[in-house]
Order: sequence, then C-alpha cells, then structure tokens
Amino acid sequence: MSKDTENETSQQDKGNLRGEVLLSGFIKKALLAFTQGKTKDYDSLVQKLIICKDKPADMRKYLHGLKNCISSLTKEYDTLVGAALSLPWSDKEDETVDEFVDFLMNLVSSQTYYLHACLKMLIKNFSPYVKKGSTLEEIDLDEQQKRFQNTHKALQVVVEIVPTAPAYLLPVIVQGYLYLKRSVTHHEFYVKNLLELSEYVPSLHEDILEVICSHFLKIDVEIPKQELENAQDDITQFDVELEPDSDEETTKTEDEEKTEKMQNEMAEKLDILMNMVFEYIKKACYNEEKYNLDSASDLFDKLLEVFLKVVFPTHDSCHVQFLIFYICSFDQIFVNKFLEVCWTKFQDPNTPLILRQIAAAYIGSLVARANYITLSVVQTCLELLVNWIHGYIDEFDSTSGKPDVNKHGHFYSLCQAIFYIFVFCHPQLLGHKDGIKFVRRLNFERIVTCKLNPLKVCLSTVVKMFALVTRTNEVVFCYTIIEKNNRSILPVASSSFSSSVAKLSLLNQLDSFFPFDPYFLKRSRKCIVDIYREWEDLEPDHDEDEENDDYLDLGKTPESLPMTSLNSLSGMSISPGFTKT
Repeated sequence: MSKDTENETSQQDKGNLRGEVLLSGFIKKALLAFTQGKTKDYDSLVQKLIICKDKPADMRKYLHGLKNCISSLTKEYDTLVGAALSLPWSDKEDETVDEFVDFLMNLVSSQTYYLHACLKMLIKNFSPYVKKGSTLEEIDLDEQQKRFQNTHKALQVVVEIVPTAPAYLLPVIVQGYLYLKRSVTHHEFYVKNLLELSEYVPSLHEDILEVICSHFLKIDVEIPKQELENAQDDITQFDVELEPDSDEETTKTEDEEKTEKMQNEMAEKLDILMNMVFEYIKKACYNEEKYNLDSASDLFDKLLEVFLKVVFPTHDSCHVQFLIFYICSFDQIFVNKFLEVCWTKFQDPNTPLILRQIAAAYIGSLVARANYITLSVVQTCLELLVNWIHGYIDEFDSTSGKPDVNKHGHFYSLCQAIFYIFVFCHPQLLGHKDGIKFVRRLNFERIVTCKLNPLKVCLSTVVKMFALVTRTNEVVFCYTIIEKNNRSILPVASSSFSSSVAKLSLLNQLDSFFPFDPYFLKRSRKCIVDIYREWEDLEPDHDEDEENDDYLDLGKTPESLPMTSLNSLSGMSISPGFTKT
C-alpha cells in the first residue's frame, strides 16, 4: 500500500470516528432533552431510524451510535429502542447483520427490560416475510433462508449472554404461534424454525415439542374425519380402475401429483406439518443413516412426556398420536416403555375412569396395528391383559347382576382391547407353533360368557369381527350370546331405551375410539405405511355347513345376525378400521 493510500485511509478512519463521536453526542443530548420534556431531537432521531430502513450504511451508523449510548437507553426510551428493533436487518449483508447483532447483544446485557421485546422481534422473524405488494407465492426462498439463519445467529447470542432468556422465550413462542387459518407456508416455516431453535436451547426441547403437538392437535380436531374416509375410498377405487400394466413405464403425471394434495385445507396443512416432524424424528434418531440410541432415547422420552400431557387426553385426535407410533418403530425398547406407561395408567385406581379407558385403547390399538411389534411382545401383552380380566371376573362376576358401565367401564375397555388385538394378530398368533394352545390358554370362553357380558358393551364392529375370527378358527363361539344381547337391547315393542342401555351408548362414545386407526394424510402416510398392519380380509369359509350347529337354535347364519347399535355417537370417532386403506 502506498504512502498516499495509507494517509487517505487514515483520514477516512478519523472522519468516521469523528462522525461516530458526533452522532453519539447528538443521541445523548436528545435523550437528556427528552427527560426534560424537550422532544424535538428525540422525535427526529426516531424518524431518522425509521427512514434509514432501506439504507444499510445509515442503519449501521445509527445502530453503532445507539450501542455507544446503551447504558442510557432505559425503559423511558422504549419508542427509540422499538424503532431500532423494527429495522429490517436480517436479510442485509453480513456487515449490517453483525452490527445489529452486536447492538442486540449489548442491549440485552445492559438493559434487561428490553429482553422480551428483543425475543418477540426474533421469534416474529420465524415466519416468512412478504414484501408490500407481493404475495406469499412470490417470496424468494433463498432470501427467507438467509433471514432465518441470521435470526438464529442473533437468538443464539442472546441466549448465551442472558442465562434466564429461555424462561422468557417460551411464552413468546406460544404467543407468537400462528392462527390456524394462516397459510401452510407460515406454519411450515414456523415449526421448522422452532425445531432448529430446540437444538441450541436444549432446555426448551420438550417444551417446544409440546407447543408444536398442541398446535397440531388444534388442527387435527378441526378436520372432518368422515370426509377423509370418503376421500380415501374414492382414491382407492380410482387407483384400482387406473392401475397400469406391469410392463409399462409410469411417470408421475400432473394428475397424480394432485392426488397427493389433501382436498380439505386443514388436512393439507396437517399433512405437510406431520411429514416435516416425521423427517425431523428420523434425522434426530439416525446419524448419517446409523441409528443413534442415545439421541433416539432422548427424543423418545421427551415425545412420551408430551404425548401423556397433551395427546393422550385428546379424544378427537386421529393423526398426531402417530408421532409416538412412528418413533416406537425404531426400537422395541420404546414399544415396551410405551406399553408399560399405558398399563401403569390403566391399573392406577386413582386415574380417572375415562383415562383408564383411553389407556386400554392405546394398548390395544398399538399392539394390533404396529407390525413392528414382535410376536413374543404380542403374546406377553395378551397374557398380561387377559390375566387381569380373569382376576377381575373372579372378584366381581359373582356379585354382578348385569353390565354396569359406571362401575366396570375400564374392564369393558380392556376386553375390547384384547378382542381388537386378536382380530388383527390372529394370523401370527395361530400360525406360530403351538399357537392354538396358547390362544386356548387365554380362555376367551370364560370372558365372553361371564355375567359382566363384555359382548353386550363393546363396540359392535369389534364384537362382530371377533366372533367371526374366533368361530372360523374354532376358538370360541359368540353368536348365541350376541343374539341374546340383541334381543334384550332391541325390544319388539316401541319404547325408549332403559337408563342402563343409554349408559352403554355413552360408553361407546369412548370405546369407538381407536387411536391408531388408518392414517389418511397422503404425504406423511409414506412414513407409516411400511410399519402399519392393515386389515386383511378373512379367507372364505368353505366349511360353513359343518359349523352351523352354533346357529341352529337361532335359525340364522352369522352373516345375517343384526348387530347391537350402540354407536349412535359414531360421529365422534373413526371406524375400527376393518377395511383396507
């Protein structure tokens, strides 16, 4: 560098320094005058900050000046600080970003009063920024990504400098969560940024997962379940009609891509969000395609706590619970722990009855639907549940004159769980060596014939399929009991239901809840389909004539038997899933 150039640079540095000193002096003078009731210079300073938003060089100048006066920026000057925090800094060049982050760092360390405002500004940046006159579809994704990266950079600095920041951060995250009606793009960016935040603020990881799942639940319960089922039926029929020849090459057409989109707006939103979190779970549990037990266990424990707190008590949810279903597929340890937690809840007499019933539903639904659960676990689970049921019959059956939902509701829920498990898992159970001996040791006959009469209370669809499966495999015959129950519940004369029958109907509002019913969200379903046990149609019974002795007294075949109509509130739930999806 020549001597003339050095002198020129030196003169420029001196000029910049004089400018900084002058600006700092002007700011201090304006602040002092403001406390004396003279607001002209203060208001002028605020306006200059607002105007310089499109001039990065001026932004840096004023931010630097404010930083030099940071000890004077007490809460009386919140208008000025607010103007500084409102500057559009996150998409600027590195020099401006660094200046803003430096100002922010000094502000939160010297003036903790502004911590909440700083956190609120940063969390607001987790949503996409749409320029005035533009639409969401026109946003520059690279520019958005730059904004997000710089925001995380600033937030990480704040958290490191202020140890108490995480405690203030969580309410801001909750408050900043978007309205349900906002676009899926807003939701997607916000959730993605929250998950990234949890990586450098591990103390908030579980809380952030809870916030996310709670919001997902709000979306989930808004989705009309019958609409999803009908749409799935239409797509299945369409796929059958248009199935291509096996020797033809197929490409993804525009029409096929459209079929991946959910027609319901809320379902489309949840589908994209669930898919994102499934991918997050997979990435967290696998390090470069290698399973990481420590990382997976940590995430599972947090998800389990979140599940128990917000998902477990939510009856109308159909999809969010599949987050725990998915992570359980990574390790049998997770399966055992989940079942153990649900079983503990079920057995606890201090747990409200409705939660004990939900626990039974989760046990039955997971074991029945998760194809990654080993046969030995299915057998152990069935033995555990059945032994409890037999013990309950020993204690209460002799004194029970008729089904009593208020007193024995958890018993009926557990009976339904074992019926449900057997219906779905009977091919594996009976196909195993000595399988029929194992099943007969369960003594289903005693359960279905006891005075507590679970076949009268459990959901009719489950009862019907259990009766068919056990009849086909000569395990137990249920149809005589079913017909007797039908006659007692459906009187010939026109009259109102008895109070006991009405209570049974109310019970079925819960009993028709199968947490892991078929998953209908199209994009995210790809994460579930390979670990999910679909209903397999029973083989046609060619020896029906030989087995009709069980129905001769009734004068009708099992297929024509009317089933108990206890699910009048079926709009609150999805079907048990005895159909292929």
